[in-house]
Amino acid sequence: MADRSEWTSLFSRKRRGGRNRDRGPARRFPPLLESLERRCLLAADLGTAESSIFWQGETVATQSNSWIVRTEAGQPTVLAHLPDWQLTPLGTGFYGLHAPGASSTDVLGWAASTTGVSYVEPDFVIAPTAVPNDPSYSRLWGLSNTGQSGGSVGADIDATTAWDTTTGSDDVVIAVIDTGVDSTHPDLADNIWTNPGEIAGNGIDDDGNGYVDDIHGYDFYANDADPMDDEGHGTHVAGTIGAVGNNGLGITGVAWDVSIMAMRFLGPGGGYTSDAIAAVNYVTEMRRAGVNVVATNNSWGGGGFSQSLSDAIAAGYDAGVLFVAAAGNDGTNNDVLPHYPSNDTGSGVISVAATTRTNSLASFSNYGVASVDLAAPGASIYSTTPGNSYDSYSGTSMATPHVSGV
Repeated sequence: MADRSEWTSLFSRKRRGGRNRDRGPARRFPPLLESLERRCLLAADLGTAESSIFWQGETVATQSNSWIVRTEAGQPTVLAHLPDWQLTPLGTGFYGLHAPGASSTDVLGWAASTTGVSYVEPDFVIAPTAVPNDPSYSRLWGLSNTGQSGGSVGADIDATTAWDTTTGSDDVVIAVIDTGVDSTHPDLADNIWTNPGEIAGNGIDDDGNGYVDDIHGYDFYANDADPMDDEGHGTHVAGTIGAVGNNGLGITGVAWDVSIMAMRFLGPGGGYTSDAIAAVNYVTEMRRAGVNVVATNNSWGGGGFSQSLSDAIAAGYDAGVLFVAAAGNDGTNNDVLPHYPSNDTGSGVISVAATTRTNSLASFSNYGVASVDLAAPGASIYSTTPGNSYDSYSGTSMATPHVSGV
């Protein structure tokens, strides 16, 4: 294992739900039989009075009692409607319909029986593309590359597109097996995992997993229950995975909401395979005990192939935990010169190379057609560091948490 300076350079590394409101006054019109064009747009709170209705097989968010009407070409522009309904011209044959208390059946029935109506549909609530308000978000080219700092537009992981569907969930746990995590960092604290089976500070192994007071994870380097990071590497990794998003502070992770389990086994001079195995096994046992750990982030490597570590990784995968591993920073071909544990051939291992903001392989990154699965942003990655600070690191260590966050 390299000394600290060398090691640091090498591995610096919804749709809105709702009950069916498609129930209103008794049906007064026959149903519209013809198929309506589907509009599936996103929901957002834009300050309007909103409701959820069941429309063409799904629950959608709409402006309450509001519909859009399209008239047929050449038909009269004055449409008959109920006295308490209001039509507002929207231009070129479109109208806004305000129909207080009417169900979709009522409105569709009116459209079917009214001459000149081509179709009607709800006034869907539209969401802007999800962009967090974190002040340093623009520095995160790996999440959204708009060409900042000489980058190539689109050379990113398309995070904003994913965020239109989900920004994550604190029910999902990612274990960071590293130098620990600064659980007090203001941009991480709300996303730090808390062991539901343990009572803090009582000196008892409440959940019976063999570890006392393991509230946020465990420190196998110091053999205690405080996996606090004093190196910076693990905290940087954790920020890319899951710095709290849209909190008006610092950065956002790939997942705005997630639970980060801190596993420390590396210290100033590195660490040992035995401690890495203990950390992997801890995660596996917690998964078997019902904690929803879906992946471990492993931005480290060194030494040769270890059968015991491989077996521990395989047991974790059998329990449902992926092992996401840095491909290494030697600029060499892992097909020729294997790098472990990323070269482990088990099906639960994802090996990650690093790319630059211009969408090229980073000069330091290992590669390999057979042994490296994919590449992710890993050069000049801005993220959290201990003590309420932030910094830019480079390495396949920084690429790996982009994948774990996804």
